[in-house]
Amino acid sequence: MRIFTLLLFLFTTNITFAQKNTAAFLQQYKFRTPNFRSALVSGNANGGFGTSEGLGNAYNFSFNPKFEAVKIISTDKILASYSYQASAGFYHNKASFATGVQLNTNLNYSLSQSASKRNYKQSNYFQTGFSTVLKQSFAKNTNNYMGQDNSGFGSVAYIVGFGKGRIENVTDAQMAYNILNDLKKNNLLTADFSDEDVNGLAKTITQINNTRLFDFRRKHIFELKQIDSFLNTKGLIKEKNIDYFTTVNDNWFYAFNEFRRHGKEKFITLTPLLGLNNTKTIFNIIPVDSLSKSFSKFALLTLSVGIEKAKALSIKKQFNKGLSLNTIYGYSMNKYTNNTAINNSNGSNILSSLIGYLQWGYYPTTRTNINTAISNNFIWDYEGAQFNNNTFLSLAGNYFVNYNTRIFLNLYSNFNVAKSINADFNTAVSASFAFGFQHYLR
Repeated sequence: MRIFTLLLFLFTTNITFAQKNTAAFLQQYKFRTPNFRSALVSGNANGGFGTSEGLGNAYNFSFNPKFEAVKIISTDKILASYSYQASAGFYHNKASFATGVQLNTNLNYSLSQSASKRNYKQSNYFQTGFSTVLKQSFAKNTNNYMGQDNSGFGSVAYIVGFGKGRIENVTDAQMAYNILNDLKKNNLLTADFSDEDVNGLAKTITQINNTRLFDFRRKHIFELKQIDSFLNTKGLIKEKNIDYFTTVNDNWFYAFNEFRRHGKEKFITLTPLLGLNNTKTIFNIIPVDSLSKSFSKFALLTLSVGIEKAKALSIKKQFNKGLSLNTIYGYSMNKYTNNTAINNSNGSNILSSLIGYLQWGYYPTTRTNINTAISNNFIWDYEGAQFNNNTFLSLAGNYFVNYNTRIFLNLYSNFNVAKSINADFNTAVSASFAFGFQHYLR
């Protein structure tokens, strides 16, 4: 705890006396794109085979494909985001023994979609959105306590709200400043660059990131040409030589810039949600094919009021904070079946949570980022007349040497307090760390 306290003191002290001459480059930038789109397709497959005298043969195979897509519209009057995700998993294991064959098969999939749209009138906005989730899993075993275990989950939610303010994505302005600043350090500019130059190059970078070319070689050529075209149009470059090329190329391809934000938002939202949850389990016990099923229908209504502020203090320093009060009303209808016995139950509850966080970021170079944060979540359960308070501290540092090498250090600390009317205080403290070094040989 003392270590984290000292770190927070150093960060706040550093911020207080920080030079803010680079803050304007970030704070003035407005991220605008009429139609930003990105998609990711990934997956992995693995398996194995083994044989042993006396034990028999065994093999296993798994496959996990995934698809993600994002669309963002950001104008002065509209801020909208849409996301789509689809994933699946398959696992199969078979082992042949003298006593028989044992099988284990699992299949699952997950589909989700969400959308959020804000319509702005000056600094005020009206927000609408929705989200849907569908998940199912199927498992079958011949060598387990559970012979079959199937489950399904689905939910749909709608959000409506209003607020004031806007937090901008200023990451492209950070990249633009770094490129121009390195060119200046290497004495490659005709004159010192201005706020207007940073803003213009940042807009060019935003346009570049919104251009789709499926050939990576052509894409990289296109990106560098666009940056070069802007710098030449502005008359900023003294001479095109190898130093000029490597300076731009190093920043564009090898910088490890942190995601940066700036702005302030106040909001109030109301989110109703409807959901279903279903499970079915068949047991390999006596009596054979014993059955257990559960089916639940539930509804949630969440009211959230909060404020969030992100401040780009300089090109190297970031400070974020937020506070929100959330009240959730939940109602559920449940049906449980155990062979022929049926049990029905209904219930409702109200929870309130107060969530707050403070985050500090320090980025001494384009390859290094250091982040520390403290967050607190206080939850009050009206039905159970009990509360739970959880405080979380973290420190994370990452150094990006190049595409082949990465070094990171993460420290975590967690403090939890729980109390109910009929029970004493229950406290728990945990801490962990992770240190890693990755180097890809090629």
